Amino acid sequence: MEYQDNLRKRANNSILKGRQAVELSRNLKSEVKTQIVNTFNELEEIIREYEDEYIELTERYQIMVTTNKDMEQAAEERALDQILEELAGKFEEHTRQIDERLRVFQEQMAQQNMALKNQNGELFSGLDPGETQILVKYRKRTRNPNTEHVISASPILWRRMTEAGSVNIDLQRVVALDQSLLVQCTRCLAYGHGRRLCGEKEDLCSHCGDTHMKAKCAEWLASLPPSCRNCHMAKLEKSQHNAFCENCPVRKRWDDLARSAAAYR
Repeated sequence: MEYQDNLRKRANNSILKGRQAVELSRNLKSEVKTQIVNTFNELEEIIREYEDEYIELTERYQIMVTTNKDMEQAAEERALDQILEELAGKFEEHTRQIDERLRVFQEQMAQQNMALKNQNGELFSGLDPGETQILVKYRKRTRNPNTEHVISASPILWRRMTEAGSVNIDLQRVVALDQSLLVQCTRCLAYGHGRRLCGEKEDLCSHCGDTHMKAKCAEWLASLPPSCRNCHMAKLEKSQHNAFCENCPVRKRWDDLARSAAAYR
């Protein structure tokens, strides 16, 4: 548009100068002056036609660009709608599968809870209804999906079950152990955080505390006694045990802190 305006100004200036030169000239005959003026008029008419054609072409170009943008946007919106429909269908299918698995899981848990209460009357005797509630928190990944359930119970029921050490479910005697709330990192072997939140870059050996996995530990392969990294860091004398040992003094200290928040009575 700027180029067209400059061209029009230059042409008009040239025509204006030509008109002035013709009018000031005394040597030209009137017929010649008339012809020259007519030529200038024709030039002005050509310039106006060019301007009209240029404006028309510009408007058509703008319409075409706008139309193309609208078409591209509409195509993108249709593609996006198709993707959203596919995602919605997959989400609905996954939700249905999850609901079905959850329903089956809840039915299994209800049956096992009923079996636990019916076959272990001595553990539930004398308890209020609110103290007999059992909630399955999660299941550990094991070969048998019906074992290694982590449940939540009232403090008094928890005490009875852990003191008994085992419970009757169906035709078998199942071990009942306390599930500690303590979290131990499998990378740095410290307590209070998991592997995902660990700041260390390398895995530490649970046998000797060095920067390698236990399977590649030379001391473990040579059957040498272990050395707990946490006890060594705490400068304790009795450190000849694995970092994951249940009887580790540092672990017991952290376990007491974790249990104090659970308010077991």
